[in-house]
Amino acid sequence: MKKLLPLHEVLPVGTKILVSHARRVETEYDSYVDNIDAAGLSIAIPSKKGEPMKVYKTLPILIYGYLPIGKISFQTTVEGISGRTGYTLFLALPERYEISQSRQYFRVPTFFDVRVYQGALSSLKALPFDGPEPVFEHAVVNNISGGGCRISTNLVIHQRETVVLDFEDSVVENVHLVEALAVKVAIPEKLRRYVNLRFEGIEETVRTQIIRYVFRRELELRQLR
Repeated sequence: MKKLLPLHEVLPVGTKILVSHARRVETEYDSYVDNIDAAGLSIAIPSKKGEPMKVYKTLPILIYGYLPIGKISFQTTVEGISGRTGYTLFLALPERYEISQSRQYFRVPTFFDVRVYQGALSSLKALPFDGPEPVFEHAVVNNISGGGCRISTNLVIHQRETVVLDFEDSVVENVHLVEALAVKVAIPEKLRRYVNLRFEGIEETVRTQIIRYVFRRELELRQLR
């Protein structure tokens, strides 16, 4: 087994992370690494929609984040809280951490419906308000990451074709229209296509919402194992 480097050598200051209670993983909070060295780790107080996470000393928490080498995850405990209202959390250095999938964005299997528009987002937004409704067709998302997804659909989508995904009524919260490029198309079944899509021109705030879903989905899958 490859020996892992000390955490302070792989987790840079400023890395954005998601934090959850170790025993209540269904809710994640945003934070970032405030400081880290061989002696300890501190993070900004985690929050969600402006509401800080309720914490106390010895609280066990889970932390996830993306690095160039893959997704890092580990469990630790709160050792201290700085500031009258709690601006910084001081955490115990974990005994171990995990690095999974050495790709830019961690991908999880899933199954939910989306709608697909064949064309660019700019052309969709340029349609007149008083004209005919744009045509969106049904598809199913089979896996997803912060960088793209794989869909199965009856639509005839070709490699290098641009499409728009409508996530508004899906399990991915606070995400609506996302432009994507078809990078690979497979047709293992009659009339059914499996299309690997790469998100194009996506705002980082939107990507963050997708990553939040990816983390939540991974935790769900872990509980099912």
